[in-house]
Amino acid sequence: MIGAETTLDVSISGHPSQTVQTITETHTRTETPTVGYKSVTTAGVTFQWMVVDSGTNLDCILTATATGWVAVGFHSNTATASGKGFFANIIIGYVDLTGTSVSVVDNYNDSGNGHGPDTSFTGADDIITYSGTEINGITELRFKIPLNSGDPYDLPLVVGDYYNILLAWDADDDTTKRHDERGVVPNTQL
Repeated sequence: MIGAETTLDVSISGHPSQTVQTITETHTRTETPTVGYKSVTTAGVTFQWMVVDSGTNLDCILTATATGWVAVGFHSNTATASGKGFFANIIIGYVDLTGTSVSVVDNYNDSGNGHGPDTSFTGADDIITYSGTEINGITELRFKIPLNSGDPYDLPLVVGDYYNILLAWDADDDTTKRHDERGVVPNTQL
């Protein structure tokens, strides 16, 4: 069930109870959302997010059973069921084969011509912080991005609005290679 909502009451010893909203989808691999984060999964990739820093930034966790690159894309309204997202803001990254170097890059999908770094379109790389691990065939990237960077190649994100979340992965670290699998979770509330 794509987009089914579940509300959980979470209580941590010594802290007041808080309500956590998650967005789930039927899939073959189950991820446990990090407390306080919303979560969607498709195409073998799980994307978790939480608005932080007084509502100015999005703290993100991207996980896949893959040893290559993983990506999330944000698209306002024209992503197709096949997962294509022309003019989408894409965050793509990988942990290198030695596990010592992490690359996470702010990309833009230019009308079906493929995606590339925002900087190649005269934009800016607006990722605030990032890190990553690759352990036992599972790649996890953590990064923070502004909700509204002001960059024309980044989609301004508004809390409460709905977006198509594009998720993809590849077995190779080469981010110019086509994905092995991709999917879209439509109408996802931020």
